[in-house]
Order: sequence, then C-alpha cells, then structure tokens
Amino acid sequence: MGEPCGASEPTVRIECGRKNRVGYTEAREIVTRQGSILPKTGARFDSKPIPTMAMKTFSVVVTKGRVLVEEPCFVCRISTTDYRVASLEDATDDQLVKLQESLGITKQPAMRTEAAWNKALLAVADRI
Repeated sequence: MGEPCGASEPTVRIECGRKNRVGYTEAREIVTRQGSILPKTGARFDSKPIPTMAMKTFSVVVTKGRVLVEEPCFVCRISTTDYRVASLEDATDDQLVKLQESLGITKQPAMRTEAAWNKALLAVADRI
C-alpha cells in the first residue's frame, strides 16, 4: 500500500490509485487455518450473515489510514477467504466507492477518513 505502482504479486491483484501509488489490493486464499489475520488494533466491525447477499459475512478493520476487509466464502466449493485493502490516502474515489458498496454502505462520496468509515459501518450494523 502506498508504494509506487508497477510491482506485481502472483496471488494479489494490485490496483494503482492516486499519484501512481498502490491504492487497492485484493487476494483470495484457500483457508488452511482458523481465526482472522486482521490486525487486533483499530476499529473492528463484524457483520452478521446477510441473507440478501447469499449469507455473506465479513469483518472490517479500519486502522492506520487503511480499510482491511476479510470475507470468508461459505458457498465456494473449496473454503476460501477474500481479502481487500484500501489506502484512504492513495485509493481513487472509484476504488473506495466500490468497496463501500460491497459492504452495504450506500453510494456516497468516497470516504477518506477513519471516522467516516467507522460511522458508516456502525450505521450498517444497525440495519442488519
């Protein structure tokens, strides 16, 4: 995150953000362990199963200027977990809005502060 664009990882999708810096990444991992790899620090939000989204659940940690999302797949043939990370400083507006929408946050201007993310995630929790 925040590094100059151009580097690639075979198992991670890296998207350039603003100022030609890495702003957004996605990865999928076959689950071989129990428990979350998200940091223990920062505001954490754990969703309940969302029936309208194929029983989707996710965990989000907002910390150090980043939004980290962990989303297990319960309907996948092989147990996998998707990880997404967005830099609040380096991600583009489109990248942030795409992440917001995927978490059930209504489309709105791209949220660039930890406070805005925490408030929006609490609002989502109230709806579930």
